[in-house]
Amino acid sequence: LQNDRVSCLCLSDKILALGTEKGRVHVLDYSGNEVRRMEFHRGRVTELAFDGAEEHLASASDDTTLAIASLYTDTVVRHECKRPVKALALDPRYAARKSKEVVWAGASGALQLSSQGWLGRSETPLPEGSGGAVQVARW
Repeated sequence: LQNDRVSCLCLSDKILALGTEKGRVHVLDYSGNEVRRMEFHRGRVTELAFDGAEEHLASASDDTTLAIASLYTDTVVRHECKRPVKALALDPRYAARKSKEVVWAGASGALQLSSQGWLGRSETPLPEGSGGAVQVARW
């Protein structure tokens, strides 16, 4: 973490994840040992979320990308969102389901459901609320 600053943090029962201003994600155990480092983004990491089984970690960025990484394999699913992502929520059953789903929102406040199954990827806009920016998303 030298020459970089933490921009967001996500805790689980087993590990914690730190997102940085330079687009890196550091996964640490509770003793502070780095378990994994991921470099999926070119801009500030804005949000992190674990699935319920703590097997996958989703990260969002100001560079308009969203990445979902398996913590135990090299599998990474990337989404190009066309606008900076400010909030996200990963399906708690992401590891167990065949249909992989994540909800995300940009600065405009539009909420989106991204699903990937055996038929491919789909993007579904969710009903808008008051029209303000979405700050937090939870499943």
